[in-house]
Amino acid sequence: MKLFLFPVSPASLYNQLLLRDVRADYDKIYQDQASIRDALVCVKHGEPAIIHFHWEEHMLRRTASAEKNDQIAGNLEEKLPLIAAHGGKLVWTVHNEKPHRSAHMDAYMRVRRALAAHAHRILVHNRVAIDLLRDQVGLSPDDPRIAMLPHPSYAGLYEPEAVAEAAVHGWEAPRTPYVLGFGELRAQKGYAGMIAALDPAFTKAHGARLRFAGRGEEGEALRDRFADRADIDWDLGFVPTEEVPDMVRGAACVVLPYERVLTSGVAMLVLTLGGIVVAPAVPTFLQLLPPSLHPFLYVKGDAADMRRATSAALTLSTQESRTVRLEGIRHVAALHPRRISQRLRAIYDELGGQGRAEAVVA
Repeated sequence: MKLFLFPVSPASLYNQLLLRDVRADYDKIYQDQASIRDALVCVKHGEPAIIHFHWEEHMLRRTASAEKNDQIAGNLEEKLPLIAAHGGKLVWTVHNEKPHRSAHMDAYMRVRRALAAHAHRILVHNRVAIDLLRDQVGLSPDDPRIAMLPHPSYAGLYEPEAVAEAAVHGWEAPRTPYVLGFGELRAQKGYAGMIAALDPAFTKAHGARLRFAGRGEEGEALRDRFADRADIDWDLGFVPTEEVPDMVRGAACVVLPYERVLTSGVAMLVLTLGGIVVAPAVPTFLQLLPPSLHPFLYVKGDAADMRRATSAALTLSTQESRTVRLEGIRHVAALHPRRISQRLRAIYDELGGQGRAEAVVA
């Protein structure tokens, strides 16, 4: 059976995790290998196929005109019901509340409404996404097509699985502790507010530094804006995979000051590697983190409370820090990529008539 993955690259780490246990008899076809039209031709010829959509914002073109993106949305609105009518099975994973970059919200919502109308399975990472679907596209939370498929942990991807827990057991704070901002440095992630909140008086009081690592359009703008901050280290650009675990574990905490968030792969990565997450106390993080780690969540938009939560991480004793880190590792162990991939495989098998899905309903 053919498995079309739109608009997804084979290089996606998320999809490497997600597809690890999907059976070899699924012929995986990525965005750069085929189009929606090719998927339609496939099912018209009687070939069984599943078409799985992720990050639908990337089907639109950020630099194109509104008219061009309307054409793309219209093409999808036309093709989806035809694919379904010829026996193709449509799957949609809801990743984001809004596009990270696209300014063409009208076209984006047309795409999202079309997927909501025609998908045979709608996969969500958490209950926040179920509420979003109700508010954005009018789907009932009881819609039987909705299934819960949590974001997998990153176990085994950045380092062998046993390394993180062993490293945390021997964890020691660096001589100069640092607070880390990590990942894609985008405007909506709120790093400017984080830098303003964790001001020089704060870092001096804790003998700490701020460190930002990652690529993204906001990185250089932030560095230029805060050029007078001698207490900030900038590692702008791609962080080699082998350097990520020690960078994350070496930090007193990783602050995720997101202004809006539906799912956070970075938070999952930090927990997997034995880091400490500091983030706003919004439903996404309240649902992801166990209650024992909620003291490191702060009131969204409250700079004083961000300082309080960050200070809580910076002032942990060595043993306290080890304990918190181990709690995170053990909490996300239940979301091992093997388990999540097996759930997805069961959904595919059910849609393709090759078996029954295990209980993955929301």
